[in-house]
Amino acid sequence: LKEGPGGMRLYGRGTADDKAGIIVHAAALDSFLKTHGNCPINLKVVIEGEEEIGSTHLEEFLTKYKEKLKADVLI
Repeated sequence: LKEGPGGMRLYGRGTADDKAGIIVHAAALDSFLKTHGNCPINLKVVIEGEEEIGSTHLEEFLTKYKEKLKADVLI
């Protein structure tokens, strides 16, 4: 995500697809942080982009980084 003249922009392969699920979470967190200054919980956001090919690496990723992914909330 980058702040641009037209607001938040998402750059990457397939960004013309419907990314509302990603943008809504990023925008909500951005708005909260601008309003409150910090997040009162340990929040992790995982954006997994292999859903179109079966998410074949997701389980391996979650297992490998399970300690780093410990959070009060995981989106």
